[in-house]
Formats: sequence, C-alpha cells, structure tokens
Amino acid sequence: MKAASRLLSAFAATGAAVAFAAEGDDGGRGAAAAGKSAWEFAITAYPTAVRGGDNYASAIAAADRGPLHLEAEYVRDGTERADSYAYAWSELGLRPVEWLRVGIAGQRTRAYGGDRELQRGPFAQATWGPVTIGGYWFNPGSNDQIFVGLVGAAF
Repeated sequence: MKAASRLLSAFAATGAAVAFAAEGDDGGRGAAAAGKSAWEFAITAYPTAVRGGDNYASAIAAADRGPLHLEAEYVRDGTERADSYAYAWSELGLRPVEWLRVGIAGQRTRAYGGDRELQRGPFAQATWGPVTIGGYWFNPGSNDQIFVGLVGAAF
C-alpha cells in the first residue's frame, strides 16, 4: 500500500506541476475568459445504498485547471491496517444536451464486502448552474446492486 500511496502522490504532484508550468501558455486557444479563475474547485457528497448491507455517505473534493482534473482517495481502515486499500473510480460519459451527462462508471472498492471488488453500471447527472445531482447504479440485475447518489456544488 505504501507504493500505491507514493505513486498516487507522485502522479498528483506531476499533474499540478504541469498545470502551473502552463499557466502563462494559452496553447493557441486564446486568452482565458475575463474574471474566470485559473483553478476550479468542487465538493460532492455521495450517499450510498447497499442492498443487504450498511448504507453510508462519502465526500470528495476535486480541483480542476483546464483539462487537468485532480482527485484522490485512499481508504484506511482504522482498526485493521491490512484492510486499507487504494480506491479507484472511472467514468466514460457524454452530454447529449448541456445540462445532462450520461454514461458508464466503474469502481474498485472493498466497502461492500462480497466477492466483487469491481462494480460497474450506468449513471446520469443533471446540472443547473453550480449544482449537480445524479445517480450511479452499480451491478444492475445482480444480487449485489448498489445505488450511489450524487449531490455536488462547484465554486
């Protein structure tokens, strides 16, 4: 786990260094919009309902600068260190209209127990100004279904 933590830290540091190095370079895209911050931040709550398990909620903070997106999470078990692990979440989505984003998502977690460490399924998100709500349906059609809600605000 130490190696995974160090690798994740190195990746985040490298990404941040690239973003800072490109601060003065517009890459041929023209000047940034007047009054727009170079960095954007968001915090999102994820209430999670687990069929036949314990429901819980988590929160994630993110930082974006242009195409760079920084977000990291390491799950540490407070009682049994061997149960700590690197958590991963991936999405592939599209926007059929400006306010709607749909796609597929996958996550690697041990939070739910059982045989599956990798869950996958569809998601949908709707955005109004700085507020986004949505939901993820992992393992549809199985006995291991999980619904993860999303409530977020960007600033």
